[in-house]
Amino acid sequence: MPGSVDTAWAQLEPQFTDLCRDYPKLAKTNHRVHLGTLGTGNHFIEVCLDEVGSVWFMLHSGSRGVGNAIGTMFIELAKQDALRTVANLPDRDLAYFEEGSRYFADYVRAVGWGQRFAALNREVMMKRVIEAAKTVLHKNFQSHVEAVNCHHNYVQLHPGGPPRRHRRRRMPQGQGRDRRTPAAYKDIDAVMAAQRDLVEVVHTLKQVVCVKG
Repeated sequence: MPGSVDTAWAQLEPQFTDLCRDYPKLAKTNHRVHLGTLGTGNHFIEVCLDEVGSVWFMLHSGSRGVGNAIGTMFIELAKQDALRTVANLPDRDLAYFEEGSRYFADYVRAVGWGQRFAALNREVMMKRVIEAAKTVLHKNFQSHVEAVNCHHNYVQLHPGGPPRRHRRRRMPQGQGRDRRTPAAYKDIDAVMAAQRDLVEVVHTLKQVVCVKG
């Protein structure tokens, strides 16, 4: 489905060109070539069944090579800034950008673009999964689009405060990548119980097929 990749990239390319003008090293990363692809690590595509036997497709992937490059680059810039401006930082891994500082706005702009890449990446992947299922089954089935597309790691502007980086996983990313054990994740029943006043459980999904990256 090259057309869907072309359409998605056309939405991303103008802003990416602007980013590359300010940060040329990003132009040499894997960006368009990774659009619509799964990736490695804990990325996956799953076929699930809900409580009444309806089939769901679930996938987890993000901003791929270019997103990793954006994060790595700005983390290093933050560490360099911390050496010059923060005298009592206990650990370089706690480096940050202050609002109004040299790289603050560019960081927000770049990560926002990465989030758009990730969202479109998942949309293209989902279209490919549905088309693959139709091809394999040789049947004209109805795909009812009841989609939930949410970010895994993201930055969001909060009123009255600077952007905050949100993470959904329990362990630090590097540690979790090296140790893919059940202990790396929160128990789903405990998570749902803790937010029962905030959310309503609509469907409970059980995976029957999983393709890992």
